[in-house]
Amino acid sequence: MRLLLLILAPLLLRAEECCALGGTVVNSVTKEPVARALVFARQVGGGAGVTTTGSGGAQEARRALGISAITDSTGHFAFSALAPGRYNLSAERGGFVTSNYGARGTGRTPAGIELSAGHEVHDLVVPIIPQGVIAGRVLDEEGEPAAGIQVQVSTKGYQNGRRQLNRVTTAATNDLGEYRAWGLAPGKYYVGTVSAGNLFASLTAQKPAEEDYVPVYYPRTADPAAAAPVTVGPGAQVREIDLRLAKARIVSVRGRVVTEGLPPGTRVSAMLVPWDPAMSSLTRAGIVAGDGAFEIRGVSPGTYTLMASTNLRGKSLGVRVPVTVGSSDMEGVQATLRAGMAVEGRVRIEDADHEGFAGWQVGLQPAETGGMMFGLVGGARLSERGTFRLEDVGAEPYTVWVSGMPEGYYVASIRSGGVDALVKGLDTTAGAPPPVEIVVRPNAGQVGGTVSDESSHQPAAAATVVLVPEDAERRGRPLFYRSAAAAGDGRFTLKNLNPGDYRIYAFEEIEFSAWLDPEYMKPFEGRGEKITVREGAPQTVRITLIPGEIR
Repeated sequence: MRLLLLILAPLLLRAEECCALGGTVVNSVTKEPVARALVFARQVGGGAGVTTTGSGGAQEARRALGISAITDSTGHFAFSALAPGRYNLSAERGGFVTSNYGARGTGRTPAGIELSAGHEVHDLVVPIIPQGVIAGRVLDEEGEPAAGIQVQVSTKGYQNGRRQLNRVTTAATNDLGEYRAWGLAPGKYYVGTVSAGNLFASLTAQKPAEEDYVPVYYPRTADPAAAAPVTVGPGAQVREIDLRLAKARIVSVRGRVVTEGLPPGTRVSAMLVPWDPAMSSLTRAGIVAGDGAFEIRGVSPGTYTLMASTNLRGKSLGVRVPVTVGSSDMEGVQATLRAGMAVEGRVRIEDADHEGFAGWQVGLQPAETGGMMFGLVGGARLSERGTFRLEDVGAEPYTVWVSGMPEGYYVASIRSGGVDALVKGLDTTAGAPPPVEIVVRPNAGQVGGTVSDESSHQPAAAATVVLVPEDAERRGRPLFYRSAAAAGDGRFTLKNLNPGDYRIYAFEEIEFSAWLDPEYMKPFEGRGEKITVREGAPQTVRITLIPGEIR
């Protein structure tokens, strides 16, 4: 049905409303046209001046699925009979990196193209970047080729405000020890081997090994923080990025998992997960005996999280314990695994005109998102009186979220006993918390405006606008941050804001969620504009773009 609506959508527009969009896809390096490239046009937002004589469902299907065209021998593409609105364009082809029109870099937000009724654009130039390649060899300790070794190519980025290596692609070595990682966008990459050890191999070994291969990073280090970046330009083939395998002493970690409130005979698992996600291949598992005793073999020295878990009524329950492993066997590690608990509460709306909670949900998200997640991540629907009950919640620190609120509403407070759970979160490690009281209010804050370039004073398309709370406690909670991409004319809007003091920034280049890292943001504090968001008082500001070279 959705595909049928997509096909019929152009027929529902009046002729004078139809828009057209066309242009040429070119190689960003040679500027030559690219034939047989696949171009997508996707309508975003609600569009502008959309009027039809037929079903609104057709337009929704068209917006969600987008439409495509293939470039001809001259690199030309064309879309006709488009509904008025804002569109994002992307282009892709084998041997090239997918490119978004107007974006400030690969993978960044595209600059939308606004089409009013009857508007036609035929001269767009869409650059598409030829892929880069990193190649080299992996050798063992004796300098011999190492076959079947997985090589991981990563970039440094942010995950929940923490800088870490994020995998882009992997490649396996052949019989000559050669690897080739392709499909790379321009940028800096970090190349390393994945540990040759197996997650469960130590469970069946008759005699524990004393040494095992550990991940190594180019040029030759076991510390991902000391890895040297490999710079790849558009279409560049960077060769001779060679790696030499290395072994390190491995040890065993022994301890006991104590269960409380779980049925007799409940099966429990245990594993050690490296604190640094870049070292995830060093994760090791162990068998937990009936009395809770466990042994995890083949563990390299480092900082880990011991994760003890079980599955109860289809939900994962667990506990995390930080563990630092040295160069000798470790004894006496203990973890207490408790049965899931119920978290109850109520939502109250401070709006006499609002009726009912249809579509509302309340849920918990583990505050520590790395590794395995325990307890409830989904949500519970609210009753007609606004009450909720979450079953089988694990013992962890959580953040509380509310979904389904109408536009313009915000969560004003969350309290459990005497704890401000909106700022401090909800901690269930000591048992079921007191009832959770959530207050939702209408008239949320709103900030809109424009971003302009400091030198040209022209609108800054596709800039990333970020709202950062001034209060130190709020800075530790992603709930209070907001971000948005400026449109082609530099305009932006940030909605459903909690009242309070903030700084607002506009970046030409910034990695996603980097604004959650206080250390990253320190150099920019003087470039942010102070703003006080007030309830029910929309504000308009004009902010200046922070160029990408400033750091």
